[in-house]
Amino acid sequence: MVAPYFETNCWVLATQSSSECIIVDPGMARPNLVKNIVEKISEYNLKPVAILITHGHLDHIFSVLPLTVEIPMRTYITGADRFLLSNPMGALDSGGVSEQFLSAFGTKNFKEPADVVELEDFASFEIAGLSSPLFLLLATPKDLSFLLLITNN
Repeated sequence: MVAPYFETNCWVLATQSSSECIIVDPGMARPNLVKNIVEKISEYNLKPVAILITHGHLDHIFSVLPLTVEIPMRTYITGADRFLLSNPMGALDSGGVSEQFLSAFGTKNFKEPADVVELEDFASFEIAGLSSPLFLLLATPKDLSFLLLITNN
């Protein structure tokens, strides 16, 4: 699905219907993207077990906290970007478009979800029947993202 603000792709990854799934980059909507995600996972009878954040920009993390409040699950993010879960302005220019969105949305207080795991370069994981090595791609000192090579076991 595509988040309405900044048109960030939010992916729901699963091996089949009626299975566990991973949600990748739950982006920006007003008030958040939770309703859209819940509708999509319900359509395929999926059980979300993890959120995977490719990098910590606001358009990729905006709906993480409300989604984990609605559906408790673990959040995976790089150690370099973890601080952005509670301080998304840490990667943005003061007074820029993103700060204006936050002000218009009345969103000022961000905090980490209850269960966060930091990802490392070349780490492997297996979640929801999917496994992947992670290859971190450095874009800027505050913007670490990764490439997923996912296989179905």
